[in-house]
Amino acid sequence: MSFNPEKLNIKDLTIEEPEKEKARLVFNPEKDIPKETKQELIDHYKELKDGHKSFYLELCANLTLIGEKQKVREKDKKIFQELMVSEANDRHWLQFAEAAARLKILDEQYWQGGSWEKVEERLIQLGEMEPNSTFVNLAACMAIAGHKPKLSEADWKNIYSALEKVRMPGSGFSLTEIASHIKILGRDPGLTQDECDRIMDTFKANTAHEISYGSKDTRLNIFADELGQMAILSANEVIIPEGGGLRLVRHEKEDLQKLEKPFIPEKRNF
Repeated sequence: MSFNPEKLNIKDLTIEEPEKEKARLVFNPEKDIPKETKQELIDHYKELKDGHKSFYLELCANLTLIGEKQKVREKDKKIFQELMVSEANDRHWLQFAEAAARLKILDEQYWQGGSWEKVEERLIQLGEMEPNSTFVNLAACMAIAGHKPKLSEADWKNIYSALEKVRMPGSGFSLTEIASHIKILGRDPGLTQDECDRIMDTFKANTAHEISYGSKDTRLNIFADELGQMAILSANEVIIPEGGGLRLVRHEKEDLQKLEKPFIPEKRNF
């Protein structure tokens, strides 16, 4: 049979490039955090029980996110509620929203009042400033607390501008912080594989005590924050139930042997 170029369908010659694999932070808190590190954080939690309540609440929430939920005493819940009232009275709206979000992580049924109209006003004020991480943080805390804000495309533009500011190497933990908050708010932070690898390198340096932040308390609090943020970023799904809370869903790894073979284009002879 002779070849007739006039009957050639160019689509028959087109080979689609395989879709590039999406960058992902491969991190499993249950398996990747050394037992010694977990125990160090739990011991720190016990030390804080009768100390700084704001740090104590923060650590309780982060331990919950990495699958090491600790029993919180009923009297502590009352103290945490008093903490929220105190922050509201002092018009510290970010700290108020952070405390509310952490309480929802500990217990989705935990009741909370407060002046959320004032929190929303503060969010609007922050949105009118230069792109900043505080705006993203407050919006994410509001969402977890059950008061998800309505963000405009202009707001999202500012959020991603804030992310761009911390993408350079050496930017510290702000990258994991802002990226995890974007994921909480329902969008993809768009991390590159290089950025995911950098996050893991910092995690490994921390577990090896190669990074110093001054006091032991400061190091452990910052490290616990980072672990909680990594747990959020590495989750397959982040669910905020109606009324508030934060659930992280992890899917079982696919069996590599069950994956479909890559598409190999059929050879055509002309």
